[in-house]
Amino acid sequence: IDAFKIDQFSGVLEAIGNMAANSSAMIIIEAPAAQEDTILKPILMGRQQVVKLRFNATEKQKVHLQMLD
Repeated sequence: IDAFKIDQFSGVLEAIGNMAANSSAMIIIEAPAAQEDTILKPILMGRQQVVKLRFNATEKQKVHLQMLD
């Protein structure tokens, strides 16, 4: 995903957060540090206690999201 178009994917990110909250999956995100809040807000949405997540800041202008079960 283009890091500058991440707002267009908030519904998708929320759905991924729902999936992760209801399973033992872990989400790994690689993205520019400046986009961290924009990406994490729809994923976590009050579920921070149940979503396993790791954010890795990168220099690339792309967002790479991986969900491992």
